[in-house]
Amino acid sequence: MSFIKATVDFVAQQSDPATRASEAGPDDSQLTHTRRIAGWAIWTALYCCLGAILYGAASWGLGSLGGNSGGASKGKTYVIAGFVGAVVLGVSSIAVERIYQQSVGA
Repeated sequence: MSFIKATVDFVAQQSDPATRASEAGPDDSQLTHTRRIAGWAIWTALYCCLGAILYGAASWGLGSLGGNSGGASKGKTYVIAGFVGAVVLGVSSIAVERIYQQSVGA
């Protein structure tokens, strides 16, 4: 119940004109919550990529040992997809941070 009350209070605070962002744009204190959510989202996605790699490696190994070429091929695909996903997440995280630093002139 406290989560719902906190959410309602947050929405009410954001709808108050006195707490809206200025015309110059948000400062770092207003972006802290957004950065925290983005950080959690990136780490969750990286853990999902790790899970895909581990699942794929297990499927690949067990498929190879059991003579199941379809399972081994699918496992190989999971490993490659998990690796590519992790690389894309890492590169996008760095790119977004650099673009943000250049836009604020830091």
